[in-house]
Amino acid sequence: MRFPFKNYLKKIYLRYRYKVKFNGRAFISGCTFEGFNMIADNVFLMSVVLGRGSYISFDSHICWAKIGRYCSIGDNVRIGLGRHPVSENISTHPAFYSDVSKVCGYSFHKGKPELFKSLQYVDRYNKYTVEIGNDVWIGSNVLIMDNVKIGDGAIIGGGAVVTKNVEPYSVVVGVPARVIRYRFPKDRRDHLMRIRWWDNDWNWIEQHYTEFSRVDEFMNKYGSKGNDS
Repeated sequence: MRFPFKNYLKKIYLRYRYKVKFNGRAFISGCTFEGFNMIADNVFLMSVVLGRGSYISFDSHICWAKIGRYCSIGDNVRIGLGRHPVSENISTHPAFYSDVSKVCGYSFHKGKPELFKSLQYVDRYNKYTVEIGNDVWIGSNVLIMDNVKIGDGAIIGGGAVVTKNVEPYSVVVGVPARVIRYRFPKDRRDHLMRIRWWDNDWNWIEQHYTEFSRVDEFMNKYGSKGNDS
């Protein structure tokens, strides 16, 4: 009972210190929350950084991921599940190339260095297998493979399998995921990437959020910095 109790205390701390809302049961380990987050029921998070204002819907399983601010992650999303060899080994089972004795109960490769790297990292420090930008919407039942970066403002359609990097403000769907359109013309996409409105503090966004629904006015009003007056 020690481990569940420790997880419970961690959630209490996050709830009061960082305004993280837990709507049901959730398992968290080695995670960092920037604040004002929501974690739905039956979510599993391990080694995840979650930016301010982002939320994760129910039944999602996410590991080794860095997620930006104001992201909307749907239900049953899978991120950071690792990979198996295809032609690098006769067998695809990890017992033949990695010490998985503690997980599987046995391993032919016990006590030896890993022959095949099951995780592919996107950062130089080997902390994250997936990086998700800011203001990203990920639909239900999405699978994101290792070594993938998703740009700011992107939309991932429900059921997509993402196998490669996703451009900022693109809309991708399918298996494998492909671009079907962009949210805005290129000049507006570039403009939004310069503005980086998500870098503004909470008070600025709270004061200006009504302007977000007036796209033309917003684009004309704000220049190189989102907090221009």
